[in-house]
Amino acid sequence: MFRPHAWTIAAILATATLAGVPGCAMFGDDQEKETREADYLYTTAKASLQNGYYATAIENYQKLETSYPFSRYAQAALLEAAYAHYKIDDNETATVMVERFINNNPNHSHLDYAYYLQGLAYFHYGKNLLNKLIPRDRTAKDPRPLAKSFVAFNHLYDNFPASRYRESAREHLVVLRNLLAVYEMRVADFYLRQGSYVAAVNRIRYMLENYDGAQDTPDALYLMAEAYRRLGADDLAQDTLRVLAHNYPDYLDDDLKRIGARDARKRSWLENLSDLADNLLD
Repeated sequence: MFRPHAWTIAAILATATLAGVPGCAMFGDDQEKETREADYLYTTAKASLQNGYYATAIENYQKLETSYPFSRYAQAALLEAAYAHYKIDDNETATVMVERFINNNPNHSHLDYAYYLQGLAYFHYGKNLLNKLIPRDRTAKDPRPLAKSFVAFNHLYDNFPASRYRESAREHLVVLRNLLAVYEMRVADFYLRQGSYVAAVNRIRYMLENYDGAQDTPDALYLMAEAYRRLGADDLAQDTLRVLAHNYPDYLDDDLKRIGARDARKRSWLENLSDLADNLLD
C-alpha cells in the first residue's frame, strides 16, 4: 500500500492553507461590498421617501429587496416601501406589503405602525386624483376595504394603548363605523323595498350588533320596526319602537314631519361624512 511521506503531507497541507488565505480575504471583501451596496440603496431610498420622491424610493427599495433580501434593512424597507406605495395612492400594493410585514414580524417594535398603515391603505382603497374633484360615496360600493380598515384600526386601538397612532385610529374608527352602518342600511332598505323583510331585519340586526353607536342607529331601528310590521310581527315591531323611543325620545315626536325630513337630513349628513372620510388627516 502506498504511504505518503510526512514531508509530502506537510507540503499538501501548507499549500491548502496558503490557497485558502486569498479565498477568505476575497469572501470578506465580497461581504463588505454587499453591505456597502445595501447601505447605499437603503440610505438613498430613505432620503427619497423623506423628500417626497416616492417613485424613486420605491425603485431603490425594490432593488434592495431583489439584490439583498436578507440584509439588515429588509424588514424596514418592506414597511417603508408600503408607505411609499400608499402615498402615490397605490393602496392595493401597500396592503399586500403591510400584510407580509405583519405576518413575518409578529413581535416587531413598529407593529403598531404597520396596523396603522394597513388601516390607512384600506381606508383609502380605490382613491384616485378624480376624488379631489368628484367626491365619492363610500357607502355605495364594495364595503370590504372599509371593513378591513375597521379591523386594522380596531386592532391597533385595542392592543397598543401607548401607541402614538391610537388617537388617529380612534378618529378613523368613528368615521368607519358610520360609513359601514350606512352601507348596511342601504342594503336593508333595498331588501325592504323588494319585499325581503326577513333579510332586511337580519341586515339591520347585523348593523346594530357590529356598529353600535353609529349615527344612523335610530333610522335603523325605525326601519327594523317597519320590516317587522310588514312581516305581521306586530309585537316585535312595537318592542323595537319602544327601544327607539327610550333611546331617542325626540325621534318619534312628530312622525309625519320626521318622515318628510329624514331623507333630506340623511343626504346632508352623508355628504358631510363622505367629505370627512376623504379628507380625514392621515
